[in-house]
Amino acid sequence: MVTLYPPLYQTSKGTPRDVASLLGMASQLFGDRYDYYFPKYGTNGHPAIDWPCARGTPIYASIAGRVSYLGTDFREGIGSGAGVVIENNGDCLAWHLSRLDVKVGDVVVVGQQIGLSGNSGDSSGPHLHLEWRPKPLAYDNGFHGAVDFSSMLVWRASGIMDGMDKAMVRVVVEELYRSWAIRNPESDEYKRAIEYWVDIIETPADLLKLIRQRISDVHNLTA
Repeated sequence: MVTLYPPLYQTSKGTPRDVASLLGMASQLFGDRYDYYFPKYGTNGHPAIDWPCARGTPIYASIAGRVSYLGTDFREGIGSGAGVVIENNGDCLAWHLSRLDVKVGDVVVVGQQIGLSGNSGDSSGPHLHLEWRPKPLAYDNGFHGAVDFSSMLVWRASGIMDGMDKAMVRVVVEELYRSWAIRNPESDEYKRAIEYWVDIIETPADLLKLIRQRISDVHNLTA
């Protein structure tokens, strides 16, 4: 089962302490307002959870994954809006942002800041719209593939490694080696190094060791 983590820690209604209080501060829950959403969008209600928050509130990645799409329409109250889609066994959409802090192709971890909240797109006031569309996409489910993820939300625990299974650890390791390429990526040495780090990384401290090692490798070869 997919786990999602809180996308923000300050709402216009206060500072949540746990998942229950976070959901209690939502301005719209999944499935709300059928009378508005069905005529306008063809969905059986609101396909996401909305949280009211001041413009410029930091928004964090709810899942670990790769940024697959960015909305870049920053007009307020009209247009398609600005937001981030993170892909990992589904698409996690954070929308109505005023600033984007990531780009397409970036690998992000849970709790990483991805932008700032705003009022872009079809929005009546500053808020965050968070939507989860699992794969395979069931577009005809009445919500264009979105599902109610409220039961999947858990409060953030240890931070950077939350939500990262070994498949995502591999993506991060390969990205670090690709970004700081100092050896032939097809060589056996290169491949063994990746397998070594994928095998041992279990905590943020392990990931930090890899980053320090890569910095050292680059420094030694370019000094």
